[in-house]
Amino acid sequence: MKVCVVGNSHIAALKKAVEDGALEDADTDIVFFGAPGRNFNKLRLRDRMICGPANLQDMLLRVSDGLYTRIDPSEFDVVVIYAGRFYFHRLLGSIHRVLRNDVYLSDGCLSTGIDRWLTSKHVFRLTKKIGEASPTTRVILVPRPIPAIGEDDNSGSAAPNAKSPWVWDSLEPSFRKKIWSICQQSASRKGVELFPQPESTIDANQFTKAEFTAHSVRLLKPQVKHPATEVSHMNARYGEVFLLSLLAHLSSADDHANRTTDTASA
Repeated sequence: MKVCVVGNSHIAALKKAVEDGALEDADTDIVFFGAPGRNFNKLRLRDRMICGPANLQDMLLRVSDGLYTRIDPSEFDVVVIYAGRFYFHRLLGSIHRVLRNDVYLSDGCLSTGIDRWLTSKHVFRLTKKIGEASPTTRVILVPRPIPAIGEDDNSGSAAPNAKSPWVWDSLEPSFRKKIWSICQQSASRKGVELFPQPESTIDANQFTKAEFTAHSVRLLKPQVKHPATEVSHMNARYGEVFLLSLLAHLSSADDHANRTTDTASA
């Protein structure tokens, strides 16, 4: 299986996991492509190719280990658009805060609002265009991981603050799953497949477990680790858990498709 992961600085966790041998036993050829920070928003689909402006060429080469300055999605079985300012946790936290203020939002209202939120995102629109341009390639959009709550990040109490107004005091898994389900349904209606953060990486209060943020590295300088107070970027262990979860999902979907085809042919 040929897989291309397109994203921003958060793909460093996945790339490091692969370099550490996470997929040695998997029959998977994986390529990484993208640019950190707001540079990701400069990526476009032109002539059916994922590319960026000339001033990103060196960065794109470095991320792809010197292989690509542009990506043809049709050359891959799967293209994963990862993170890229898809902040599901901010949506989740903002809805939670509204509801905590005794405001009632019907499921129809939530669905309409989430529809508008998704389509306002460059990463969502890019994913949709890639899927439309490459119908034989499976295109999947993945949100940025929920940050962890660390002792040194000024939000250890999980209390909302000026820097992170979305942070919740407490949150039930059922609420997170409900909002995610509405996101999936909304995206599906627009022809976009979403894939979630693995459940095993999320703690009881719906933040990422702190163990998955320790010793995370930078995308363009993998020899440089993020500060210990950095709880938004994930480490290679998270990358391995995510990739194995994704591959299991893809294999399951392939098995289901094969069984359906065999049944129809019988």
